[in-house]
Amino acid sequence: MTLSPEDILILSLSRFNPRVLKKTLLASSRMNWPYFLKESHAHGVSPLIYHNMSALGLLSLLPGNIQAKLRKDYYRTSALNLLFSRALKEILGKMSQKKIPIIPLKGCLFMHTLYPSIALRPMIDLDFLVKEKDFDRASRTLNELGYKEVFDPKRPQAAQEYYAMVFENKDKATVELHKGLYIRFSHTFDMDGLWARAKRTQLLGQRVLTMSLEDTILSLCLHLAQHDFGIRLISLVDLSEIISQGGNRIHWNIIVTRSESQGMRTPVYLALLLLTEWFGIKIPAHVLRRLKPSAIKYAYLKRLYDPESLRFLRLDLPKRLTQLLLVPALMDRPIDAIRSVASYLGLRLRDALTQKKLLSKKRVKNSISSVQESGSCFDRRMAQFCRALLLPGTLPMPYSCFRGPYMPYP
Repeated sequence: MTLSPEDILILSLSRFNPRVLKKTLLASSRMNWPYFLKESHAHGVSPLIYHNMSALGLLSLLPGNIQAKLRKDYYRTSALNLLFSRALKEILGKMSQKKIPIIPLKGCLFMHTLYPSIALRPMIDLDFLVKEKDFDRASRTLNELGYKEVFDPKRPQAAQEYYAMVFENKDKATVELHKGLYIRFSHTFDMDGLWARAKRTQLLGQRVLTMSLEDTILSLCLHLAQHDFGIRLISLVDLSEIISQGGNRIHWNIIVTRSESQGMRTPVYLALLLLTEWFGIKIPAHVLRRLKPSAIKYAYLKRLYDPESLRFLRLDLPKRLTQLLLVPALMDRPIDAIRSVASYLGLRLRDALTQKKLLSKKRVKNSISSVQESGSCFDRRMAQFCRALLLPGTLPMPYSCFRGPYMPYP
């Protein structure tokens, strides 16, 4: 299978310095423009494509409705990122005032430090990494700024408690506060080393911590693996530009050594391999050679992934079954795969038990409520007593609640 003309065009335009394009490709009557638009939007690269085509003077070659929709994505991203930037500046200022060290992650950092314009990097939330000991203080600081905890139904609530908590303000701006980088690799990634190597930089007038160049590359590779490489192309654009702009400042031997010692060779290899095949990024040959998995694992990976499709993942199975097949493939050491699965199942079990407890309390509450509505006066008083006893904190329990025709004041 080879990349379709639409996929080739998307890849060619999804970079800061696009390659020379064949105008015949744009003018071809066989181009599936609805597919091109849908994939560009789904992969988060439509603003970048619009920007590049405008800069190259190629917009006139697109159908009018496609031009209009790309333009809409571009200006919508610009407007949303202005709001995110305002929220980011407010949060950074407050955290600095409280002396809470935080590291901005992914889009909220890259749109200001990596991309030439904030209109080019779509994002849905602001991500921050904090030390576990500072997590409660950082949470309270967000509360002071008007952000309240919310739970994402797509993820275990326990996972949000232990690894990342989601906050939202009245304007629906979303913030994710992370204790660690990724659940799946929480047992392997050296967080203490990451904090020790973090460097200070200027962001929106504030001095903030950022990961070292090598840690940034590793974390972006793990981000792709955390999502089973069912990727949005914009994540690969981030990684490709970090490497392109890093140039000779990147210590590839450090990346290889950390990947080997922390059991992350496979996801790092896959991410870098995609960069070479899709973006033409030059990765030193000795790096890919050292990171390449064993022949058996590599053959297994080739059955799971297809670099000749932007979808990349070959499997079209339910998400949980897909994860069951992919976790062993993406983790170097069997013990890490077992820990990851056990951790996930433990979180799910905790959620199930919590939910069962809440349902049990709800049944008690409903049962008591029915007695309170239809029972005798004494029954109602006893129901109120049981409610306060079984559901502590739900009702005050003054002694006078027993006052009635059968239980006069002493």
